[in-house]
Amino acid sequence: MISWFIQHFPTSAQWYLGEIMSEADRQLGIPAQVSGEALRRSATTNGDLDAQAAKEFFSRLVPREPES
Repeated sequence: MISWFIQHFPTSAQWYLGEIMSEADRQLGIPAQVSGEALRRSATTNGDLDAQAAKEFFSRLVPREPES
C-alpha cells in the first residue's frame, strides 16, 4: 500500500509519511531515520516501488544524520 501511495500520490505520501515518522519520534521515541528506513524497506520489499525510486523519494523525506 505504501508503494502504491508513493507512486500515485507522491506529494500526499510525503506529507503523511512525514507525519507518521514525526509521531513515531514524539510518542514512541523512534528516530525518524529508523522509521523512515522501515517504511522504505516496506515500500520496496512488499510493494512495487523499485529501489532507485524509493531512494529518491525517501532522500527527500528522511532527515540526515548531523555531520560532525
